[in-house]
Amino acid sequence: MGLDDHLLFVGSIRPLVHLIRARLLLRPRYRCGVKKNWLAPYIALGTVWGCSFIFIKLGLEFLTPVGVAFGRTLLGALALITISLIKKVPLIRDRKIWAHLCVVAMLLNVIPGVLFGVAETRFAT
Repeated sequence: MGLDDHLLFVGSIRPLVHLIRARLLLRPRYRCGVKKNWLAPYIALGTVWGCSFIFIKLGLEFLTPVGVAFGRTLLGALALITISLIKKVPLIRDRKIWAHLCVVAMLLNVIPGVLFGVAETRFAT
């Protein structure tokens, strides 16, 4: 690529670079309520996440792994129902959507919850 070709290439890219810079400058700084200070929520999330494993270990002293998974799922469902009642969000009425949600709940909540409980009973932590 010679100097003339390079200048032609840079000349054709320059409007694109200005367009990208303009779009980046016009973006709002806070998207979807995200704040610049992320450390405190990050630490809180890690604490809550870590405490769930402590509660699994404590729950296994008097429950089976299936019981622990049921309790975790029940508490999560009660929390979501409470929030939907407070915010006055109606529950879904479509049976097909409920069937899909049940499959997702089994794959992402119940099965991993049971497996976490089984792992706690089999491996020393």
